[in-house]
Amino acid sequence: MLDVGGGLGAVTRQLRLAGRRCARVDPPLDSLRAVERASFADDGTPIRLVPGRAEALPFEDGAFDAVVATWTLQYVRDPERAVSEMIRVAAPRARIVIVQAHPENPVVRCYNACAAITGRPLAHHGFLLARAAEALAGHGFTSIELMPAPAFVRFDATSSREREQLAATIVDLNFAGSMSRPAMLSRALEILREAQETVGVSADAGSDRRGAMADHGVLLSARR
Repeated sequence: MLDVGGGLGAVTRQLRLAGRRCARVDPPLDSLRAVERASFADDGTPIRLVPGRAEALPFEDGAFDAVVATWTLQYVRDPERAVSEMIRVAAPRARIVIVQAHPENPVVRCYNACAAITGRPLAHHGFLLARAAEALAGHGFTSIELMPAPAFVRFDATSSREREQLAATIVDLNFAGSMSRPAMLSRALEILREAQETVGVSADAGSDRRGAMADHGVLLSARR
């Protein structure tokens, strides 16, 4: 299996623990310490880490039985080329899985609100999935399914500090060093307050109420 743009390798490690032979491709990084830690599954099994870009995967045609790309297409320079490369390295009966954000994802709402402040282009994850589905259908993938991929960012709903830290993480992840940071933080905090959901009492947190912000995705699964 190939994990395209696997970052710190959370998906790849789970696949490896399930008994899959895995490789992960990511652009070369200046600091490899975190990536080196992520190159092993939790049981110590090595995972093949290959430097490269999604638009030019350094593998032969049909090399993988499955290709996975989770939250990757919004970061590549040419999403259509990246999908074409995933198709190229997939074996004839391979499955391709692509995960992007749900249309109502508040994390993406935060990003787009900050992008609007700085004049950057907005993120359109639904468009990315639609174009990916078109490319897959055009290359003989006849079984294409879309399904929800629920996820949550959890934090202490009673702590303004935790909410502020979460807003800062979202802003700095994408706009570090921007002169508009104060305005972006303020807008991100507004969105977090709107999106927050109370999820009850955590057994690990005593009597503290926990909060959760939906970070849902949409999973596209395709097979020839």
